[in-house]
Amino acid sequence: MKELYPHGLAWKRKEQPFSTGSGIANSSDVLRSDYIFIDWLSMSQRHFDLLPKINGSVIVKFDEYGLLTYEMLGFKSHLGSFESTINVRCDGDIISISGNPSKYNKLDNLFGLQSLVDCVSLFNSILKEYDLPPLEIGRATISRIDITQNYIVGPNNERDHIRYLSGVNYRNESGYVYPDGNACDWFRHSTRHYLKVYNKTAEFEKHLKKAIKKNALEPQQIDYLNRLINETKKLGVVRVEYEIKSNRLYQLMDDSYDKKAKTLSLNFFNEVSEAEKNSLQNRLLTDPRYSNCKDIVIDIKGSDTKSFELITTAYKDKKQELEDSKRTVSYTHLTLPTIYSV
Repeated sequence: MKELYPHGLAWKRKEQPFSTGSGIANSSDVLRSDYIFIDWLSMSQRHFDLLPKINGSVIVKFDEYGLLTYEMLGFKSHLGSFESTINVRCDGDIISISGNPSKYNKLDNLFGLQSLVDCVSLFNSILKEYDLPPLEIGRATISRIDITQNYIVGPNNERDHIRYLSGVNYRNESGYVYPDGNACDWFRHSTRHYLKVYNKTAEFEKHLKKAIKKNALEPQQIDYLNRLINETKKLGVVRVEYEIKSNRLYQLMDDSYDKKAKTLSLNFFNEVSEAEKNSLQNRLLTDPRYSNCKDIVIDIKGSDTKSFELITTAYKDKKQELEDSKRTVSYTHLTLPTIYSV
């Protein structure tokens, strides 16, 4: 099983007549062992300034007396080229943004951004358009990150390869094969991680049919994608995606109340940010359900390990797993045709 890599940086193509996306490597490319990139990223950050509200919808609930009991702002879809979107939301305090940074403004996502810094830089350029402050690495919370890598298994071998992998017991779970045989996955009901292996050519074909049906592409773009599909089909490209999610539910380890000092001590297993601590204290002052608790001071202790560090560590671990799994592969030079001219 070999790996497939791009020619140059996938996002530097402004000189082309249209953004073709990732492109196909030329004959000078060689197999490398480090081309793992980010295929989805969800982040949020709380600010203490009054920020503009950005949303695409509002979900509300009322009680039997017609009083508002719940309100949540939905995401606004920030549209890029080729029907790519990044979801943005701001409730005036918390900025949330998510999407596929490796697909944004590109016709395909065969290759993409390899570093969190590049992804955050892209997200911040979008937030700037809404006059929102940038995300800060180390302060922002990552709730999901997907890492991915392409493999070459040979023409017409994709389904056989996927069926074989589905029988592998990974972390005490066997894979589930999709009815069409073009994908299998593990941990589909997990709130922490999700692993999927699928036929990249079949996915390209599926999305191309939808785009043609919606008249969303120009003739030269359709021609590019058809040539891309032909090349990935010749190679037999299979993609491995690992989705890492953080558990946002707080796990209370123990609590105690000092009646004399009117102090409620809470000890959480998770990290609890200063913003969350302030938010909880403010709820005691403003929420009528806690009107008898206004004089109580909350003393919160959480994990010293930051959520950014936790999910970044998980990201590095899964990346290392992918690299370790290829130690038995004999790397050779890979010759691929160029399917478009720059």
